[in-house]
Amino acid sequence: MKLKHWYATLDEIPEAYRALYVEKDGKFFLEVEGMVPKARLDEFRDKNTKLLKRLDALNAVVGSEDENLEHIQELLEKEKSGDLTIGKGKSKEDVERLVTERVATMKADYEKKIADLTKSNGTFQTQLEKAVIETGLTQAATKRGVRTTAIEDILSRGRGVYKLVDGVPVPMKGDERVFGKDGITPKSFDEFIEDLATAAPHLFAENQGSGATGSARAGFAYSGTNPWNPKTLNLTEQGRILRTQPELAARLKKEHNVA
Repeated sequence: MKLKHWYATLDEIPEAYRALYVEKDGKFFLEVEGMVPKARLDEFRDKNTKLLKRLDALNAVVGSEDENLEHIQELLEKEKSGDLTIGKGKSKEDVERLVTERVATMKADYEKKIADLTKSNGTFQTQLEKAVIETGLTQAATKRGVRTTAIEDILSRGRGVYKLVDGVPVPMKGDERVFGKDGITPKSFDEFIEDLATAAPHLFAENQGSGATGSARAGFAYSGTNPWNPKTLNLTEQGRILRTQPELAARLKKEHNVA
């Protein structure tokens, strides 16, 4: 006959064993030193089974139970959080190699992105510098009466002098800045063009006097529709004439009172 751990009533306990039971909370429990309730035993058994399964999984990864405690603790934490995805049959060295390879791949990808962005930024800066400097030189040269055929020469000379520093065009001679007449501010485009007119007068048209008409100067012939005329406005043509025929551009703008 098997005795139960507890009975609901005293009458349910076999008479010969009633002295072994003690009443607690309306029930009768078998009082035996060192005895653990079945529910507790089941709980311990379930926990032990889970721990053994986890240990088996970890042993498959690290290769043995003698791995250093720190590494096993790390694996336990990863297994607990669900991050242990390396797979079975991997040694500690395999794990470290896989991690190193993954880090190297990520680093290479990151460095490539940095290189691409640096290259793109360099290209943009070059294009911006060219546009700012050429626009300033063209405007200054046009005011001074540059010959149409000389504009590319002047732009080439200017690009060799001016650099974009913090977004501002600054004339440089080696590593030194070139200052204007006031000795304080960098030489302006107007000052640069004026000096160039003195050093290379052949790049500029001669003064024809107040009696001469603008159309009589070289480079003023134009048979197309005035792109500055509000009725025939053409921004693309304006840009082309400004760059290739600044003298003509000045006359055509003047015809329609465009500054």
